[in-house]
Amino acid sequence: MSIRRSISHAVVIAFFLIAGSQFGLAQTQADLETSAYYSRSYLQLSRSGRIDDAVAVAERYAAHLQDRYPKRELYKASMYLGEAYGFQARYKESMEQWQLTIERMKVLVPQTEAERQFIVLMYGDAHRAIGFCLENLGRTADAVPYFEANVEHWTKAQHPSSRQFLA
Repeated sequence: MSIRRSISHAVVIAFFLIAGSQFGLAQTQADLETSAYYSRSYLQLSRSGRIDDAVAVAERYAAHLQDRYPKRELYKASMYLGEAYGFQARYKESMEQWQLTIERMKVLVPQTEAERQFIVLMYGDAHRAIGFCLENLGRTADAVPYFEANVEHWTKAQHPSSRQFLA
């Protein structure tokens, strides 16, 4: 994975950590703390190259979300699994999780400009990730429309950082 792709993921996930909590509340403070712990652990492990450990945390995080959170929050589970499986070169599974992320995000309705930007950026990142998987499976021609959709979403987001990640 190129440094630009890694940075893109890091920016989007960091943005998710800040803005994503606005899309719905966990059932308890303990749920929020557990989610934050899994999220931080996943980011630390994946960025330090401990991919197998990161995948295990992503799978526990997904189970936690599915057990304790409203349906509208489940996109987070498939988002983390999609990225984690991509790091393990499990591209077909990664694509399935990213497609699921896109489907699950359809229920999100932004209430603020920050939420709108977040949703559009996540759609773009999901498309880019699918393109990356297709490219790594040797299906470059199939990947191109996903990369184009990524550029379209990031441009549409009008996020201040979007231009630096479109090159």
